[in-house]
Amino acid sequence: MSPAAVRKMRDTPITGPGASAARTRLYAALWAAAPAVAALYDQLWDQPPPQRTRAQRIAAAAVRRAARARGWPPPLGWDDGTGLHGIDNPAACPAPGWRPDGTHGRPAAALAEDAAELACQGYTRAQAADRLGVTRSALDQAFRRARQHAASPQAAHHTEPSLSPGEGA
Repeated sequence: MSPAAVRKMRDTPITGPGASAARTRLYAALWAAAPAVAALYDQLWDQPPPQRTRAQRIAAAAVRRAARARGWPPPLGWDDGTGLHGIDNPAACPAPGWRPDGTHGRPAAALAEDAAELACQGYTRAQAADRLGVTRSALDQAFRRARQHAASPQAAHHTEPSLSPGEGA
């Protein structure tokens, strides 16, 4: 569907005379676009935005700020499928413990482990923080807490995920 067709559909009133037909066209278009949207999401959900140029970095930061301001969770805030927290369920809500800031209410070790997994995929620490929907300082704090926990006598068997503090500055 072309951007012009989307704009026309968006601007078509769905109240008053012809509202039923307009709604039908809108829902049919959304239904038709759903497989393409799902395929695009599957391709891009774990990819950082392009940030080679200054303009790209500014655009990526602006989109992240807008998403946080609107309370939109990152992809990792959802479960797969159509369950209660599933991204494919129109009535779903984000997975428990998700918040648009802080550490999502997750233990520091879990957040640090998720960030370490992203580092294995080539993310910098700053990109990992963005991907996980937390601030860089929250991620740094999670690593400090995970290190403290790992150093405690009760956690002698625990190993800390690796992502050096200076990485991704």
